[in-house]
Amino acid sequence: MTSKFAGGAARAGAWNAVELLLRQGVQFVISIILARLLSPADFGIMALLAFFVGFGTAIVEGGFATALIQRQDTTREQESALFWMSVAWSGVLAVLLVLLSPMIARFFEEPVLAPLMWVVAAHVMIIGTGAVPVALITRALRFELMAKVALVAAVISGVVSIAAAALGAGVWALGLQLLTVTALHSGLIWFFSGWSPVARLRGTGAGGLLGFSSRVGLSHLVDHLYVQGFAVLVGKLHGVTALGLYNRAHATQYFASGTLGNIVRRLALPLFSARASDLVVLRDTFRRTVQLAMLVNIPVMAGLAVTSDLVILILFGAEWLPAAPILSVLAVAGIFWPLQVINSQLLLAINRPDLFWRVELIKKSVGIVLLLIGSAFGLMGLAWSQVLFSLFAHFFNGYFSGKHAGYGAFKQIRDVAALAFICATISALLFAVRPFLDQRPFLLLVSMAALGTLGFAAAGFILRLAGFKEARDVVIGVLAKRT
Repeated sequence: MTSKFAGGAARAGAWNAVELLLRQGVQFVISIILARLLSPADFGIMALLAFFVGFGTAIVEGGFATALIQRQDTTREQESALFWMSVAWSGVLAVLLVLLSPMIARFFEEPVLAPLMWVVAAHVMIIGTGAVPVALITRALRFELMAKVALVAAVISGVVSIAAAALGAGVWALGLQLLTVTALHSGLIWFFSGWSPVARLRGTGAGGLLGFSSRVGLSHLVDHLYVQGFAVLVGKLHGVTALGLYNRAHATQYFASGTLGNIVRRLALPLFSARASDLVVLRDTFRRTVQLAMLVNIPVMAGLAVTSDLVILILFGAEWLPAAPILSVLAVAGIFWPLQVINSQLLLAINRPDLFWRVELIKKSVGIVLLLIGSAFGLMGLAWSQVLFSLFAHFFNGYFSGKHAGYGAFKQIRDVAALAFICATISALLFAVRPFLDQRPFLLLVSMAALGTLGFAAAGFILRLAGFKEARDVVIGVLAKRT
């Protein structure tokens, strides 16, 4: 079973990771350069725009695209029906965003938001036209193609935005980056996908797909309101400069946990869906996915929490240091994020979008309430509200995983408890020895990272943690495919 899991999914999983790491990694590096050229207020305004961007992508990518990935045998007519629905939804939303742009600018007292909403509208339209080809390529596990496309789009858009920022474009450099990367990515995917829609809309049998996509899309919309809701709260209550600081802390944490979560999401759904008919195989795949994901995520989040001030100082500069304590708390919250993703994908794989929708609605409604309460205590209050939410979400998600797959929240924690204990111990030791290391920021960060990595690897192999064995099997599977 181990060899089948490792060999069958290893190559797709590796390219999936490469694609997301290239795209998000290049964009993150570019954001570091832009942070040296732009102000926290510029990033705060862009965070507000991201809130409105998400309304389109939640339905289109989260709903229509997910329906195609989950269903393994769609016809071209069904795919085309979802394409035209995606285009129609994106067009309606784009028009609404443009019409509402003056009111949005007045609400936040930022006049530049009005013209920037046109950029958001164009982005939403492009996402809507490219969602189906991206979904079909994802379902086919063609992550090698997506990796190459992502690299080209990220690099070109990054060069354009850095040049614009250097010439004094301000926040418009970030808007230009958003529009350029979306247009290039969508255009290249269309060119290489070989897919084109047909005009037929009726009698395609797409009704079942639409029902699935509507539930999933609405759940993603609720998720977006929670994940990006802080932008509205901070932007209105504390201003765009404070929002920029919180956004950089959130983006830095999410680059690590979110990238891993997205890798797992895109790989887990097709893997779980293909094994949904055999509960034993599905549960085994589920367990291995949890162990592998947390083997990476827990030590990374622990390290980020301990070195947050060094990370912020080295990446963004002294101007951004107030974001460091926020980053430490958000790193604690990020520990459970991959588990949330994996548990959610299980419900979709067993074709329970109705349950997925109800779970997400309740879960994120609680999260929104926690955000509102946390906002009363400032930026740190918002950060701690996400820690509380991550704990609640894991146990709420895990209840249904235990019910439908026999692998619930407590069993998942039991399987990674030793890993978490090792990381907590190493983090405490690093904090204790930090005063005795070279205090120059870069050398201090390198020293702590090296000591932490060596200690973690030694403890894992000496104690023979299950996650290390799974990682070894995956590496062997990848190498076997290359020979």
